[in-house]
Amino acid sequence: MCWSANTLIISPLYRQSRIFDREGLDLDRSTLADWVGKTTALLEPLADAIGRHVLSAEAIFADDTPVSMLAPGTGKTRTARLWTYARDERPWAVPLRGRTTSSSAPRQAARPPPSPTP
Repeated sequence: MCWSANTLIISPLYRQSRIFDREGLDLDRSTLADWVGKTTALLEPLADAIGRHVLSAEAIFADDTPVSMLAPGTGKTRTARLWTYARDERPWAVPLRGRTTSSSAPRQAARPPPSPTP
């Protein structure tokens, strides 16, 4: 439950620990964090395979969504970004040459460099 609740319901682990405690289960936040870490490690090969499949397409669509993220130790939030890539398998008349980029640093007004023309 901790992994699905953390990713689907977006419930922080400390809150999940309290929910479990109300149900009579003593699960410390560190235990839940360990489970999330192990689940992430187990799913990493699958995520890598999906990423290779998506990025091998001739046409890729990207979405850059800003979200608020708590900045550790400051009690404030900062802008983080979720980047989603989608593969387009529709037939195209002309082969496309694309370029991908990603960054976890704030981009402000910076944009990726334009793709070279074929």
